Amino acid sequence: MNSSCKLSKSTIVFASLLFFLLFTTSVFARSSAAISLETAIAITEITPAAGEQLESYRAYYDYDKGQPLNFEVYEEDLRGNMLIRKFRFDSRDSERVPGWLILPDEGKGGPWPLIVSLHPYGGNKSNVDLLSRFFPGYAFVALDAQYHGDRKVDGVDIYSENFTRSRAAVVQTIVDYRRALDYLETLDCIDSSRTGLIGISMGSIMGSILAGVDDRIDASVLIIGGGNWALLGALTEIGPGVAMRERIGFDEVIAETCNRELAPCDPMHWVGQISPRPVQFWNGKFDNIVPVPCSEQYIKAAGEPKQSFWQPIGHFFLPNTIVGGKRFLDHYLKSDIDLLSPTLPEVELPAWQRFLAEPPAFADILRGITRRDDHAHQPAN
Repeated sequence: MNSSCKLSKSTIVFASLLFFLLFTTSVFARSSAAISLETAIAITEITPAAGEQLESYRAYYDYDKGQPLNFEVYEEDLRGNMLIRKFRFDSRDSERVPGWLILPDEGKGGPWPLIVSLHPYGGNKSNVDLLSRFFPGYAFVALDAQYHGDRKVDGVDIYSENFTRSRAAVVQTIVDYRRALDYLETLDCIDSSRTGLIGISMGSIMGSILAGVDDRIDASVLIIGGGNWALLGALTEIGPGVAMRERIGFDEVIAETCNRELAPCDPMHWVGQISPRPVQFWNGKFDNIVPVPCSEQYIKAAGEPKQSFWQPIGHFFLPNTIVGGKRFLDHYLKSDIDLLSPTLPEVELPAWQRFLAEPPAFADILRGITRRDDHAHQPAN
């Protein structure tokens, strides 16, 4: 292996610590759901949009391609043989958007296949630094989502009962990524005909919308994401969701308002539009941040070809998620296979994960330990 592709001990230790913290946080969170799982599912039912309704939602993501980008690289750093270009550009609604572009081989050569990286809630564009270390030979682009990183606004959260503002923030971020793709298409070092996507948590939710709206995304890996904003609001244990329920509660009226106001940016309407381009899902059986029913509905709404893997964990992913995601993207972006081929790469969970992903008595005991609420839920077969 080329020494530039090896991971330092500090990187491995940092990644392991991050995995541990995410795991313990998600496993031991307690429930504060205001209603039962059955009631939540019943009052938040949603049908993926089609026809004129879907096109009305699509219009939210339109933008003026003639608007100057005013793209500015304000700093360049070398990390091993990887060149990090830090940039800003103009987007819709007078937004100045910061991002990172990471190029292999000190930025010399190419063209390289591109991976679009969307960070989790509370993260920022710099999260791509660690992720890119596991994908040698790819260029990466990452932006700060609205209200994150350099775009953070004190007292403003992307998740709140201000559904109009939340919708605008998600839509803005998707448009920002489309504008970034416009620019990257002009670079000789980027092979825009081979563009993948990796989204984690909030990034998976937004990534499914981006891939559904913009067919320049050729293959997507969506990690611990889901759909149906109202159902997520009813069940999630993420801080802003819990705080929202404490302020306004959750009932049928709130569910209907949430579904109506957030419909244009609900992944349930977009994940099916990714097909016939391939998509791979990774989710946790005991997730209480993006609850299991939200992920089930989202995966079911996706078309073919798709792969779905359930791991015996909470809102977290294991190292083989990255291994499997890389194999998936390599299959479509680094081989001669037709991007619209229904042939999927062989990816398999380790035996211990397959064992815990089944519902034997041991898994039932584990579920009882890690999920003490009435919406502990097994993925549907």
